[in-house]
Amino acid sequence: MSIFKNKAKRTPLLLSLFAVLSILFAGNADALFVQDYSKDAIKERIIRQAIKQKLDPALALSVAKQESNFNKNARSPVGAIGLFQLMPATAREIGVNPYYVNDNIVGGITYLKSMKKRFGKVELALAAYNAGPGAVSRYKGIPPYRETRNYVRNILRYYNQYKKNPDPVHIKLLEEMKTKKTKTAKKAALPENTTTEKIADSIKKNEINVEEVEVNVNSNPVHIAFSFIRIIIGFFNIT
Repeated sequence: MSIFKNKAKRTPLLLSLFAVLSILFAGNADALFVQDYSKDAIKERIIRQAIKQKLDPALALSVAKQESNFNKNARSPVGAIGLFQLMPATAREIGVNPYYVNDNIVGGITYLKSMKKRFGKVELALAAYNAGPGAVSRYKGIPPYRETRNYVRNILRYYNQYKKNPDPVHIKLLEEMKTKKTKTAKKAALPENTTTEKIADSIKKNEINVEEVEVNVNSNPVHIAFSFIRIIIGFFNIT
């Protein structure tokens, strides 16, 4: 018999769920109802997703800067959408909704990573992101389109700038990962005496291997709440 049809079990179950949610979300209303779309917050999302997908965050930031200058509402005359200027067809192929900020970031980085994997070199991946992989294959290199050549040149300039002078958001995030001393921070391989200056220097020298860093996305209060709900429901199902 379903626990929701059994009055004797339904009341304590609902009370338990209410108690758990109250504890979890007390003081955490922002996590549920408020989204931060400031430039720094967007950069942090991009960096986290790049690390998760094992792509250099500096490259992901460079592409987003060129595509939209971190404007989530950016639209192009040809229909490209959002931070990474995803075309609707590309978004459908990847399986994301480009109008949602997080989906746009996931889709853009996923597509960029696939182009890098396919063509190997960063400049060819960028050309493919702009002109399409077919054009890069056809010309066996960067297509002779003025727009694409300028696009690649601009992003490589941003990329070099981010490597020489890492974005403060990138440095701050790595510092937080170190300070928390979690499993994620340990995978970042940051020494105990690492300072802000040393972190920045490590990014420049590629001593911090972003491909070994992972982000624990399950620390979100929503994920925790649903985990507790599943546990409670399971308990009442067996009692």
